[in-house]
Amino acid sequence: MLTEYYETYKPFNQGRLLGAELNISFLLPQSPFQFKARIDRLWKREDGTIEICDYKTGSHFPLGPSDPSFRWQMGLYQLAVQSKYPDFTSIVLCQYFLKPNQVFCYQMRPDEIEEIAEQLRILVLDTVRAERLETFPTKEGFQCNYCDFKHLCPAKRHSSLLAAEAGNAETAEKTTAQAATELVDRYLDAHRTWKEAEAEKEALKVDLIRAAKDLSLDKLVGERGEVKVRISLDEKFVSISKDRDQFAELSQLVREFGFEDCFTLDEGLFYKTIYSKHRLSDPQMEQLKAYLLVQERSTVTKKEKEEE
Repeated sequence: MLTEYYETYKPFNQGRLLGAELNISFLLPQSPFQFKARIDRLWKREDGTIEICDYKTGSHFPLGPSDPSFRWQMGLYQLAVQSKYPDFTSIVLCQYFLKPNQVFCYQMRPDEIEEIAEQLRILVLDTVRAERLETFPTKEGFQCNYCDFKHLCPAKRHSSLLAAEAGNAETAEKTTAQAATELVDRYLDAHRTWKEAEAEKEALKVDLIRAAKDLSLDKLVGERGEVKVRISLDEKFVSISKDRDQFAELSQLVREFGFEDCFTLDEGLFYKTIYSKHRLSDPQMEQLKAYLLVQERSTVTKKEKEEE
């Protein structure tokens, strides 16, 4: 790979090298969070364009500029470079793939960089919140094969105990681990039965809601009791769990309007106290409409007849 790369680009006298394996510390905009980027190569082309270069030995070529493997890494590199060199205006991002000897380059727009910064800010806030609440659920993946801490992992320890028992019948933890295995099987059986009943219940709720709509009723009566069906429409702003990209755009817009504190606490609070009260100008209200979701909310409550 190195030989082919050298033959393609020798004698390496195009433009001017600004740095190799360059460490740049930068502050994430609109936040107190500091990051450090380590850039393979930064250089200035002969036409004055600044190129941020990253070398790849893998074979995953980006599907386009929105490919997360390209967008996040290279976008954050540009944030770092712009924070240290604010005079650099024309910047191009390039990933050099040595195995296929191909290059993928893209010039990000300012609004794309702002969106990446806002999405990262939200991710950091999510992480800070998780740290405060100590909510770090285990997530298994291929990296588990290379982890040195599997013996401490809540998702892996039981399997490790069972594997140890298979090789040592006298292990002190055999009874506990085997009992846990039996509990797992019983739980899975009970869970499957519950899921089947839950699925049937949800399907019946859908049928009840449809019947209430067709008959224009909000109470349906049966031989063993009655069911009340309430149908209403709710309007709210898009949430981070619904559409992370749209939420980032909305957050940026709210901050521009001067309501960042209100929105950071709860986007629902911003809707109730600001938007629904029409405390914004007409153009601002019109801009925010694009991020509104109107959803139908249905509740089904039962009341059984008392047995004699």
